[in-house]
Amino acid sequence: MATILFVQCNRLVSGVQYPGISSLVAFAKKAGHEFILFDTANYTSDQNLESYRIYKEYKSSIDLEFKRIKNTDLRYSKKPLTTLLPDLEDQILTQKIDVVGFSSFSDDWPFALFLIRKVRTMLPDVPIVVGGVHATVAPEQVIRHREVDIVCIGEGEYALVELLDSIDKGRLKLDIKNLWIKNENEIIRNPLRPLLQFNDEVPILDWTLYNDNNFYYPYEGKIYRRGSVFVGRNCPYSCSFCINNYLKSIYPIKESGHSRTKSISYLIREIAYLKEQYNLEMLRFWDETFLAVPFNYLKEFAEAYKKEIGLPFTIETTAQTIKHENAKILAEMGCKSVSIGVETSNEKLRAGILNKPIRNEAYNRCFEILSEYGLRKVANFMFFLPEQSVDDMWNDVNSCKEWGIDHPSARIFYPYAGTSLREYCIEKNMVDTDMLREIENEESVRDITDLKSNYATFQDTVLKVTPETKKEGMMILDNFILFQESELSMRDHLKQLVIKNDDFSKELLREIESKIYEKRFGKEA
Repeated sequence: MATILFVQCNRLVSGVQYPGISSLVAFAKKAGHEFILFDTANYTSDQNLESYRIYKEYKSSIDLEFKRIKNTDLRYSKKPLTTLLPDLEDQILTQKIDVVGFSSFSDDWPFALFLIRKVRTMLPDVPIVVGGVHATVAPEQVIRHREVDIVCIGEGEYALVELLDSIDKGRLKLDIKNLWIKNENEIIRNPLRPLLQFNDEVPILDWTLYNDNNFYYPYEGKIYRRGSVFVGRNCPYSCSFCINNYLKSIYPIKESGHSRTKSISYLIREIAYLKEQYNLEMLRFWDETFLAVPFNYLKEFAEAYKKEIGLPFTIETTAQTIKHENAKILAEMGCKSVSIGVETSNEKLRAGILNKPIRNEAYNRCFEILSEYGLRKVANFMFFLPEQSVDDMWNDVNSCKEWGIDHPSARIFYPYAGTSLREYCIEKNMVDTDMLREIENEESVRDITDLKSNYATFQDTVLKVTPETKKEGMMILDNFILFQESELSMRDHLKQLVIKNDDFSKELLREIESKIYEKRFGKEA
């Protein structure tokens, strides 16, 4: 029986059970192996890190984005970052470890590499395998490091089981599909296996290794015990800013272009078990396009869900999938919030550079329908996109005002590795290459104290923009809700107050923000 210590390198997102990792745990355990999870999201150098407001340059005195939490007794505290390495060392010294796995997004690759090197000094002869998004899009970059023995590309469930089985037998197998394996002076680059199909033999998600911190999530002023599940994998779209486009390029079109959906009986059985086992009060469906399933599937699932589960839940989907008939079903089965990726209100920019050809009419209709059925409307935007103007950003605010968006979420665009939009930006000389190299410097983390609370990719744009554009764009971004919820005639006055930032301006803004908070959430700030 082989044992894997799996290190999830993630400093920001908590309150979730990553479905990918939960699936890896389930597969490993079903095959008879031991799985130890070390989640770095349990550590922080700043307890305020969970709020996006920490990244804002123009901070308001009142958080207008989220309703203040009442049941604060359920709010958890993370461990100090200084205890991360001693805790990791303790896991290594007190367990018999046969292989160490690492997973990270591109944001956290320097952090992951730092920990990989630490683990290598403690376990000089144990194979280290790196998987996850960054390893998938940049396998050559990852495997060139002498501390890394194996890279996993794409889905890792069956590859992990095959790897652990071979280690259990005393000899590392070299022809495991999805794995690049170092063998003396060569790298064996094995091909990809077919994508995972969700039949009834697939084990349900395993959350036993997550502590309670991963289940508590704030929503609309209250902390709930929430679980993260998914109906299926794959996205039918090919947006240029998304990693799914890259995944389609490495898998056959017939496999990657269509959603792999769990059967309804399997899905209900899985959710019912997780609900009871972990005392869930709420669900988040992880699917990027929840309503991409056939309508008859949704109808049948909704009936079973209402009868067997009955928990409130949130989803993400696209504007063109929202119709009266499925919005009605969502509301009846307990959906509370629908998150829609708008990206930009500039239709031409969205359809062209972003390769997301959805008309503004579809968004008008989508949010009108969601309002009709009482579903909370979340709209996601990106600022500082290539060829995006300040007028476009202001129009994002205006659009949210027109649509009556309950929760506008605007963040800074970053050209992530593996996306075609990154290649476009670099080719068109739109990127500040010095800033990009600094952010993505693999050697930037030499000590635990090198880890900053703020994510660099959330603080600034790496695209070349004028100082004037950056200043006004950041002001709009940081005060999106303030401008959305105020009258258009007040905009110039509010801009001046934000920019002045003196005591009088702060006091006046606080009065305005307090009224907006009360308008949004029905309570005084």
